[in-house]
Parts: sequence; structure tokens; C-alpha cells
Amino acid sequence: MILWINGTYCVGKTDVSGRLKEKFSADDVELLELDNYSDFIMGKILKNPKESNNNSYSDIEGASLFDIQFYEEFRKMIEEKAHKMLIIDTAITDKVCKDIVFDDLSKKYDDLLHVILVADEDTIKSRIQNDDKRKQDDKLFALTNLKSNLSFMEKNFKDAVWIKTDDRDIDSIVDEIIELVRFRKK
Repeated sequence: MILWINGTYCVGKTDVSGRLKEKFSADDVELLELDNYSDFIMGKILKNPKESNNNSYSDIEGASLFDIQFYEEFRKMIEEKAHKMLIIDTAITDKVCKDIVFDDLSKKYDDLLHVILVADEDTIKSRIQNDDKRKQDDKLFALTNLKSNLSFMEKNFKDAVWIKTDDRDIDSIVDEIIELVRFRKK
């Protein structure tokens, strides 16, 4: 099963994904956070770049050859690990990632559960501003892109399970997701 935890900055993706991994606590459960693999994927592409964009994704508006290669490598990484229970902690806030990674995986794996964590916009803004783990530039980027990220998810992922994180603790959110997983496995 692939459990994709999606959402904007500061909705709790990383905390919820980490706690889910702990709760499942099996050797065959893996947590995959794109942020942790970005440098690895970029290095792989830089060592072996493609010369041209002769693939089915060349028509994605605004997609650079590098973006396409990056997300193709990310999708391959997921597919290599998909024999396990896989928890993916990655926001999907652009068409390139959606088309190359999420849509392709959704067609290939019918046991993909897509959960979007969300909060009221003011709550998210407050969390971003008060996040002492992020650099100021990252906070500015998150605040600048918040509306467009929320809009993208609302427009493209109507079938996802949306979970509000306002005024909720991590354990109650994790318990709700575990129930969804159990229900899907029946």
C-alpha cells in the first residue's frame, strides 16, 4: 500500500508521517520524504543528464527537462519501494509532480491512499511565521505560495481524503488515518 500524505507547509505532514511510521512499526514500512532525497536525485540527474525531452511529458506546460527528469527519478524510487507499505510525505503543488508522479502511480497502484492535511489559511500562516525550524527565506516562500498551493490541491485532488488539522493533536490525526488504512485493507 502507498499512503501519500500531502498538504502545504506547516499542516503537519512530517510529524504525522513520522508518527504513522512509528505506529505501524513493521520492518516492511518505509517513510519516503522527497526533501530527504532531493540532493540524491539531483546528483543522479547531473551525472547522467538527458540530451533532449523526447518523452510523453514534454507537453506539460512550464516543465523544464530537469523537472521532468527529477520527477521521473522520484517516481522510479517510489516504484522500487512499493512492495512495502510506503508512507510518502511530499506536497504535490505543481502540475509536473502531479502528472509524472502521482497520476502515473494512481493508475498503476489501486492501493494508493491519498490524504491531504489542511488547515484554515490564517492557521497555516501563523504556523509558518512561528516555525523556528525554517529559515526566513523558506517562510517567505511558503507564505508567498500558500494561496496557489491550496488552490492547486483543491482543484486537482477532489477525490483525496481531506483532514483538517486545526486544533487537533498529531495522535488524533494519525488514528484517523490508521482507521482509513484499515478500512481500505478490508
